[in-house]
Amino acid sequence: MEKLVFEGEQGQMIIWGEDDDFRIISEKMVDQHRWTTFTEVILQQQSTGNYYKYLKETGSTEYQDLPRPDKFELVRVYPKEIVVTVYEEKKNVQQK
Repeated sequence: MEKLVFEGEQGQMIIWGEDDDFRIISEKMVDQHRWTTFTEVILQQQSTGNYYKYLKETGSTEYQDLPRPDKFELVRVYPKEIVVTVYEEKKNVQQK
């Protein structure tokens, strides 16, 4: 598994979206507990074109304050296109 590891301020800048080399592609909530919400974030590193993910942990209430991690790890991921079929009701069409 290929990883990038950042410490201190550089990792925080990526998390906050303040590092110009990393662009957020998507964010998807993957789990939620009473006090903590977990979101999977996909980033693209602009200088290499590589994609990475990390699990963002945020407080589920306005009073929840989580400690900042000392180390920040990005795991390399690869895009995979998936075709999805959905089924919908046909809308009624008025005939003249």
